[in-house]
Amino acid sequence: METMKILYVSSCGIPTPAPAYSGLEQVCWNTAVGMKKLGHEVSIVASADSDKKAYDKAGISLIPTVFSSLTPIPESEMWSLAIGRIRDFNKYDLIHDMSHSGVAILGEMEAQKNATPFPPRIWTIHDDLPFSTHPPVPYPCIISPSLANSQGISERVPDMVTRVCWHGIDTELHKYSEDKGDRLLYVGRIDPIKSADMAINIADVTGHGLDIVGPIHIRNKYSEKILSLCDGKNIVYHGEVPHEKKVEFMQKAKALVTFPRFQEPFGLLSPEAQATGTPVISDCMGGLPETIKQGVTGFSCVTPGDAVQAIERIDSIRPKECRAWVEKHFTVEEMCGRYRKIYREVLERGVRW
Repeated sequence: METMKILYVSSCGIPTPAPAYSGLEQVCWNTAVGMKKLGHEVSIVASADSDKKAYDKAGISLIPTVFSSLTPIPESEMWSLAIGRIRDFNKYDLIHDMSHSGVAILGEMEAQKNATPFPPRIWTIHDDLPFSTHPPVPYPCIISPSLANSQGISERVPDMVTRVCWHGIDTELHKYSEDKGDRLLYVGRIDPIKSADMAINIADVTGHGLDIVGPIHIRNKYSEKILSLCDGKNIVYHGEVPHEKKVEFMQKAKALVTFPRFQEPFGLLSPEAQATGTPVISDCMGGLPETIKQGVTGFSCVTPGDAVQAIERIDSIRPKECRAWVEKHFTVEEMCGRYRKIYREVLERGVRW
C-alpha cells in the first residue's frame, strides 16, 4: 500500500496546532504533517478555531468540531458533536485517535448501531485510559508514548497490550543555541500536579533565578500562592507566551526544571528544551527519564535534594550532546517512521494487539 488515507483525531477544546501551550495537539499536528510529507492523504478532526491557513499550507484537511471557547461543554458531548461532523468514516484506510476521550471508540459504537463498516483504529494514549469498564467494542490498537506508560497500563489492565512510540518534535522550530544564561526555567500550566512550586524551591535553594512560563487555567489557592512567590526579579512569572518566545526562554536557560506530581506519560517539553541545547532536570517517574540521557543531557532525580545536586553539576552538560540526543531519537521523522511501520502492519498484514 503506497498512499494511505489517514484520519487523525485531536482535542476538540484546544486548536490544533495550538497557538501557544499544548502537548497532545502539537503531537497530533507533528504526526499529521510528517505523514503528509511522506506522501499520504491526511485529515484532522480538531476544534473549529484551528488555524485554517496552517492546514491549507500543509495540504491537510480540517474537519472542525466546536470552537475552543465552548470548552465548558462536557467532553463527551463535544465528541458527540465531533462524530456528527465526520462523514463516511469508511473512506479512510485508518483512524489514528490522539484524543483523551477515545473518539474512535465512540465512533465505532455509533457505526455498530447503524450497522456500517468502520476502518482499523489506532489510539495513542496521552494519559490514563478514560474508561472504568471495557467499552462495548474491541479496544483499538493502543500506542503508549513511553515504556513506563505502557507498563503502567498493563499493570492496571492485565490483558491490555500496547506498542510504544516516542513522540517527536520539529527540530527546525526549536533552534539550537550555546548561549546559556544563569536562570532556571519552568514551562507548564500553573497546576499542583505540574509542580511549579518545586521549581521555585529548587531555584531558591540553589540561588538561581527562575522564569515561569505557562497559563493559569483556573484561579485557585495554588495559583495565588505561586503568584505571591514571584517577586518580578528572582522569580518571574511571564504567563502564557507564543511558541517563538517559549523557545527563546529555552535557548537561554541554564536548565529546564520539571517535577510533576504524577507519572508524566512522556514529557514533550524535555526534548524541546534539549533540542535548543538546554539540559533537563526532572523527577524519575513516568516517561520523563526515557527522554533524558542520564548525566549527558540532564538528570533524572529521585528527590528535590538530588535536583539541587544536579544543578551543581549542570555545567558538565554539553549543549551539543543535548541536541544530538534529540536528533537521534525524538524528531518528527523518527516518530513518523515508526508510525508508518505500525500502520502498514495493521493495514497490510492485519496485525492487531
